[in-house]
Amino acid sequence: MTEAAYRASVDTAVDFDLSLVIACYFEGEHLQTSLLRLVDVLDASGLRYELIFVDDASKDSTPDIIREFCDGRPNCHAYFHEKNLGRGGTVTEGMRHAKGKVTGFIDIDLEVHPLYIPHMVHMILQDRCDAVVGDRVYFIAFSITTLFRAILSRGYRRLIHVFFKLPVRDTEAGYKFFNRKKILPVLNRCQDQGWFWDTEIVLRAEAAGLRLAQVPCAFVRRSDKTSTVRVVRDSWEYICALFRHFRRVRLKKEGAVLYRQPWLHRLVILALYGRKLDERFVSVAAHIDKDDSVLELCVGEGELYKRYLAGCTKQYLGLDFSEAQVERGRAAGIPLERADIRDIEFEPCDTVVMMGSLYQFLPDAKSLLERMLLAARKRVIITEPVQNVSQKKGLLSHIAVYLTETDNHGAQRFDETKLRELVQDEEILSWEEIAGGREIAVVLRGRAQ
Repeated sequence: MTEAAYRASVDTAVDFDLSLVIACYFEGEHLQTSLLRLVDVLDASGLRYELIFVDDASKDSTPDIIREFCDGRPNCHAYFHEKNLGRGGTVTEGMRHAKGKVTGFIDIDLEVHPLYIPHMVHMILQDRCDAVVGDRVYFIAFSITTLFRAILSRGYRRLIHVFFKLPVRDTEAGYKFFNRKKILPVLNRCQDQGWFWDTEIVLRAEAAGLRLAQVPCAFVRRSDKTSTVRVVRDSWEYICALFRHFRRVRLKKEGAVLYRQPWLHRLVILALYGRKLDERFVSVAAHIDKDDSVLELCVGEGELYKRYLAGCTKQYLGLDFSEAQVERGRAAGIPLERADIRDIEFEPCDTVVMMGSLYQFLPDAKSLLERMLLAARKRVIITEPVQNVSQKKGLLSHIAVYLTETDNHGAQRFDETKLRELVQDEEILSWEEIAGGREIAVVLRGRAQ
């Protein structure tokens, strides 16, 4: 991102209670009066605070007002974007610059008055919660537009409740405060750069175990300002983003569609590999010694063990995220356990195996490979598709992405070049094409002692 930054002088010795982010976009017509009202409240509160302005490429008087306001105020800092990033990207940047114990943001049009800020900040400082959200109570003059927006807002809240059952109602309110240390890791997981970020930060905070609270706040619509919200378009984008997030959560919890249905997985594998299917297992088994202890990741129902390793290895354990596949394999006497391998360290063993699944961990496959290498005393064996239906055009490509998508990274796949780049710093013991060139089988020297 290219950005020109302007900063007032900073007294770094100040231990701030609050870092308040003010995201600005065409706020010139009300910014100056709003800031005076805001500062009156904060000065009277006794809180030690800093204001962090982030202007998202406004073309009106907003940047000049910010510069003038910050001049001579050591607790005010300002950043200016050359290109518009969107609501989420702008607030996130401001929160990353925060130094206070509590960080948060408000909509600077002050349709929700700043008088609620001290109480909400003290709730966090007193460790009564980790995050607090303004729950807007509407006081608006009747018009078709305001009625339409109120209906959309209530409908959206209802969808949030149905899908996620959060302890707070008004996730889209621009009036939120967080324990800074606890919210920073959550920021790294947020994906949306636009308006949906308001909801996403709450959803991800709750999923991360932060204690959420809400405070009722009067919302009074201003008739003297020009809104930058595009009601129909932004509402539609909000809803689409909500469904995408819901799907990501479900994928993380349950795994991809293909792996939730064992019969479907077997059918697809047979259709893709046909007579070449057995070659995959033969190639892997040829590199495993009879006295090896073996850890297989993303094992499915344990076909490798069932076909070639049963009774031929000293010890075997298979891990997979799919509860259905693990249960089916265990019923057949195969030593499998359900596990999310993104979150665990592996016990040392002789050989670590992963067949046709590394793409599921893109773009973070490198970190997983590191853990595999550190667990393997002898070798890591990976087979990975390099000819993928999902990378082609047409209906079959869309179906393949849908069936195998995991945590919103389903469209990412390896080709031979990317796979070589991934392992280029490791000692390669073997590299061969298998299954008619559809897959590469690579054997790497393990690092465990």
